[in-house]
Amino acid sequence: MSGGSGEGGGATLPDEAAGALHALGYVYLRQGQPRRASVLLLAAARHRPADPPLLRTLAAALSACGLGERALEVLDHAATLDPAADSSRPCRVLRARALLAAGRREEARAAFRAGPEGIDGGAEAA
Repeated sequence: MSGGSGEGGGATLPDEAAGALHALGYVYLRQGQPRRASVLLLAAARHRPADPPLLRTLAAALSACGLGERALEVLDHAATLDPAADSSRPCRVLRARALLAAGRREEARAAFRAGPEGIDGGAEAA
C-alpha cells in the first residue's frame, strides 16, 4: 500500500509520509535550520519527484545552504512540471535567491526584475 514512487529498489514511502517530510522540512527551513530541512526535503523529493511545491521548498532550502547551482537544477525541474508557476513572483524570488547563492549576481538582479510587473508587483505610489 505504498503511494510513493521511489527509485532504485529502495523502500517507498506512502504519500502521507512524504507529505509529512515536506511539512517538517518546511518548518525546519522557517526556523533557520536549512541543512536539516534539506535532508528531509531531499528524502521527500526522492519519493515525490513530480511535486512542484515540494521541489520549490527544496530549492529554497538548498539556496539557504549555499547550494545555488543545485537549487537552480531543482527549480528548472519544477518549471518543467508547472511552467505557469515559474513566472510568478514567488518563483522569481526563489530563482533570484538561488542565483545569488550560486554567485551569479547580475542574473539574480535580472530575475528580480523579470516579468511585466517586476518583483514589487509594479506598485507605483500608494
